[in-house]
Amino acid sequence: MIKQSVATRLSKSESKRCPERKISKRCPERCHVPYIPTYLPGDKIVLINVFYRDLGLIVSPGNPLKVRNFRDLSKRGIRFINRQKGSGTRLLIDQKLKEVGISSQKIAGYNTEVNTHFEVGLSILSGTANAGIATVAVAKFLGLDFIPLTRERFDMVLSQSTFFGKAAQAFIELLHSRDFREKVQRIGGYDPKESGHVLYSVH
Repeated sequence: MIKQSVATRLSKSESKRCPERKISKRCPERCHVPYIPTYLPGDKIVLINVFYRDLGLIVSPGNPLKVRNFRDLSKRGIRFINRQKGSGTRLLIDQKLKEVGISSQKIAGYNTEVNTHFEVGLSILSGTANAGIATVAVAKFLGLDFIPLTRERFDMVLSQSTFFGKAAQAFIELLHSRDFREKVQRIGGYDPKESGHVLYSVH
């Protein structure tokens, strides 16, 4: 049965014991585990990797303004398009700006927000912005230039009751399938090496 096979992977996953939880050795310090107690306090959850994806700056073809990194976003002539507050990409943007010591007030367009990577790309394609953060897949689809910045972990958080449900088990089994992995790799910029692996569980 699908439920039994995935449940076995949960119980046998490479992990180390912490009080009332298991954290897989696959899960780096920078993954989503630290946010779980804040956003899901007291819930018994399971964290599963869906894929990794390349995230970076997307700009007009030819990169006419020579945007290379986060520091360049404060340059004269750059009109940035931001992601909405609370999104993973927005958290990354704010973290990176803090790391390089750039105030958001110095970035034209910082307060202009959209809700998806695709909307970021469309903003650049239409000329309302000339730099934003999105996936390489969006850049390829819209014919924009892509400057890689980081590899992002894309995880799925489920309650344990949902995790052991038939629909979730079928989806997780799909993540382990060769067909899924081959299709994801064909997109480019996505890495399914740990797709379907349980990274964290609360008992």
